Formats: sequence, C-alpha cells, structure tokens
Amino acid sequence: MQQTFWASDRWPGVTDKRLFAFAKRQDCDDLACFVVAGDKAVQGVALIHGWTGNGYELSKGFSDFWAWLKHVVDDIANWVSVEHSR
Repeated sequence: MQQTFWASDRWPGVTDKRLFAFAKRQDCDDLACFVVAGDKAVQGVALIHGWTGNGYELSKGFSDFWAWLKHVVDDIANWVSVEHSR
C-alpha cells in the first residue's frame, strides 16, 4: 500500500471533503487525513476507518493538527497505563 494517498480519490462519493491520508494506526484500519480545501489549505484532520463496504467511515474530526496530535498522545498514554496495570 502506498504510504500516503488521497482517500477521497481512492474511495470517491463518500463525502464531499478532500481527504489526504497521512498516518495509519498499526492495530486497525484507522487513518488520519488532512481535510484539504482548494489546492493546499488544510482545514483540519479527520479520522476515518478505511476499507469498509462504503470505502470508509468518518469517525472523528479535529480542528487542527495539534488537536489530533494531542488525541494521539492521550491514546498512547491510555494504552500504556492499561498495559502497565496488567
């Protein structure tokens, strides 16, 4: 699989948003995508679950890269605390 790609081109017709997949979660088919307006303006980050019957499902949105990154760090911290408590 190509490391980065236009999710909106790979799975057309799911949404009218232009989504550029730039990160994949290792334990599932979740992808982080930049929401792109025009040619270059990033309007936020969308989390999608790829390779579904419709192509993908939108699962969560973030206002910017930093909000998404905080979500990632919080998710990792939660995973570490759960794994460490076993």
